[in-house]
Amino acid sequence: TFDDFVKAGYKKGVILIDLAVPRDIDSKIKELPDVRFFDLDELKVEASEEELRAINEATVLINEQIDEYLKWYEGKEIIPIIEDIQTKASTDAILRLTKVLNKAEIEGEKKDELSDEIKTSVYKTIGKLLFHLRDNLDLEEFKACINIMEDLYEK
Repeated sequence: TFDDFVKAGYKKGVILIDLAVPRDIDSKIKELPDVRFFDLDELKVEASEEELRAINEATVLINEQIDEYLKWYEGKEIIPIIEDIQTKASTDAILRLTKVLNKAEIEGEKKDELSDEIKTSVYKTIGKLLFHLRDNLDLEEFKACINIMEDLYEK
């Protein structure tokens, strides 16, 4: 209240901003010398059509980013499982292609480079597929898909 504020011995030059609805700060306080007091009514700003349009566009973008973050956050515990599936799938691909690499008459360093490139490509491709699924399924459907893929490499 006004009386409590005065009794507390406020310092000159104090600035008070009351953002509450209804107000939390007694409006009589703004009558005190060296006190600057603002409430929501005083902070209102008129915006042009262009500014309102920009605000709406920014709001849409911010909400999209919030949704994307929340989707990531809800599924972050699955990321190590995805990485494990990627590793196992790329290892599986190399094992399956070993016969082809042996028949190709590629030797030594070139063979190792090709094998590494294939492994990296498969890893990235599997990751791209899994993250595309994550982005287009609800979390429970995605977890079910991941569990099925995980079972594939557990057997």
